[in-house]
Amino acid sequence: MEQATYSIEDRLTTLTDKELDIFALAARGYDNPTIANIANFSKSAVSGTLQRTYRKLGIDALNKCNPRVMGALIYWNIIDAPEPN
Repeated sequence: MEQATYSIEDRLTTLTDKELDIFALAARGYDNPTIANIANFSKSAVSGTLQRTYRKLGIDALNKCNPRVMGALIYWNIIDAPEPN
């Protein structure tokens, strides 16, 4: 049986608002303690949220790049990409 493949855009729609907020802060270069302070979460909650987010995006399966770096690349290229003219 063939396994369905989903685009990053499709996978992004599976993120909760909390996951997307934490993902955005990480992509902007904030470390986990700073994200925890900004979002009013514990450091372990931030770490768990990022791990879950990366897993949902399929980043953990790539294993060719640091998950945080790959997440930032996805964020800046898809979510915060400038609109085409």
